[in-house]
Amino acid sequence: MNLRTCLVPILTAILVAGCAADTSEDDATEDDGTTDVTEALGSFKGFFRSPSGKNYCWVGNIQGENIARCEWKGGGDHAVELDGMKPGRKIHVTDSVYSNSYTLQYGAHVSSGPIRCTVNASTGVTCKHSKTGHGFTSSVQSQRVF
Repeated sequence: MNLRTCLVPILTAILVAGCAADTSEDDATEDDGTTDVTEALGSFKGFFRSPSGKNYCWVGNIQGENIARCEWKGGGDHAVELDGMKPGRKIHVTDSVYSNSYTLQYGAHVSSGPIRCTVNASTGVTCKHSKTGHGFTSSVQSQRVF
């Protein structure tokens, strides 16, 4: 019996066992057709950007408040923010969420508590609080708060 004859069944068994063991749904598709990739942000600590690279955002929790904030290319020191249960608002910023961010693909979303952010190729990034309905939509062309 040669080495190849011995290793092929062993490696096959390891690969099959490894694939069968991974039953988690890391990228679960939601009812609205978007894919939840919140856990994929891991080391990016809530920082993400649109695939176009024109919107940079952060979503997370600071001292018990869920917050989302986005900046856009050419926006200078302006941003849009959703802070807790308050309506979305346009703000002046002195720091930035531009970073080595996770690229959130079109049709995917990330969440922090009741705040959920999605990316759409035509409208940009939308972050919305599921309980209040407050939020914002941000793109290079326009920013809308609600």
